[in-house]
Amino acid sequence: MNAKKLHFQSIKNAAIVQFQTDFLNTFDYISLSEGMKKKLIEVKEISETGSVNNLMVINRSEFFVFMSDGDILKGAKQNRVLNTSVLIEPDSKTVIPVSCVEAGRWRHTSHNFGHEEFSAPVHMRSSKASMVKNSLNEKKRPNSDQGKIWNEISEYQDSFSIHSETSNLSDVFGSMDNDFDDILKNLKPKTDSNGLAIFVNGNLLNLEIYNRSAIYNEYFPRLLKGAFLEIFKMKKNEREIQKAEAFYKTIDFLDNYENIKFELHKGVAAGNEKRFDTPELSGLELIYIDKTIHLAALNLIKESREFRDYI
Repeated sequence: MNAKKLHFQSIKNAAIVQFQTDFLNTFDYISLSEGMKKKLIEVKEISETGSVNNLMVINRSEFFVFMSDGDILKGAKQNRVLNTSVLIEPDSKTVIPVSCVEAGRWRHTSHNFGHEEFSAPVHMRSSKASMVKNSLNEKKRPNSDQGKIWNEISEYQDSFSIHSETSNLSDVFGSMDNDFDDILKNLKPKTDSNGLAIFVNGNLLNLEIYNRSAIYNEYFPRLLKGAFLEIFKMKKNEREIQKAEAFYKTIDFLDNYENIKFELHKGVAAGNEKRFDTPELSGLELIYIDKTIHLAALNLIKESREFRDYI
């Protein structure tokens, strides 16, 4: 996999590399938020009684609709996080796998779901990706360990001294709005990019690629919020990555990506998933007709005390 037109920015103890791949804009699809805004897509509880770990998506359009691993869906009976990336087929109904990120509520606040403007924290996504991979192997279902997800939310609340009446992950992010604003005013998506790599203290935190630049532009600030929620908890060390090293590590990962040992699984809707675990990373690639729709490589940071060093 090739990367070109690389851009570098650094802020605090983090560095961002944006890049373009050779499969940019090779498949036409829209995002969940665009579908919701145009009232083309509806996400709701699977039934009146509901199911914690499944939701119903109704696509009334002629478009493929993309939903990303780590998307936070808000409303209905409780907020959820999407367990994996999904490409919803046109004119279809699809049951999607989710995990609860609001343990203290099980009552309707709205009939349908909306979406939050942030992605789940990187560590939650990486640990969830490993859980989903194991569940696919053992049960043929893309499930997480719900108890572990709730425990992680409690850890985030404790780390940021946040009290939430419903143990809602969104309350943690909401408490950091001013901090996120300070970060985002200095970091903007490059119009010719469709991928980014985020480094902290010299290590790769996460790498994400989308087929379409418009989707990338939409997810750019959400991904940064999900990354910086982790970064804000880390102690800054003297190991700041420089531009040349960040470019090298990004290109090296992409050059060696196909050498990673993958497992292939049927996607939740259209396409297939390639899933992988290494000692450092957990991730997935959603593919449809040989086109990469989304790739996520996520650092298993909780496994490294040196990497995740709390203030």
